[in-house]
Amino acid sequence: MPLIELFRSEPFKTCTMCQKAWTTREDFMSDRSLIYKGYIADFEKLEEGLFLFLHDNEECYTTMAVKVGLFFDLYRGDRFTTRMHNSAECGGYCLNRESIALCPVKCECAFVRDIITTINTRRR
Repeated sequence: MPLIELFRSEPFKTCTMCQKAWTTREDFMSDRSLIYKGYIADFEKLEEGLFLFLHDNEECYTTMAVKVGLFFDLYRGDRFTTRMHNSAECGGYCLNRESIALCPVKCECAFVRDIITTINTRRR
């Protein structure tokens, strides 16, 4: 459990439609009624990017956004320091909202794609 969750007085996330609350990030990530739908990059502040999740159950069918920064600690690999967005090497993975493919470019944004894989793996 990330250290920040030890001091959290409010839920990790609450659905804006049905008001279901997930106390911790682990509760959120393991809930099979949540379906990963996409990523919206913020190239100025990577932690401000958004992961989109569809809450798909009998009571609700809404999309929620969660800041990418809340998942940064899930990545344990090397992080690159050069942003390759809009370069000749960039494949545009960050701009393809629905894609879950790993980015092969040595870009400071590439690690977010690995986090997406981790999130989807934990839900299975």
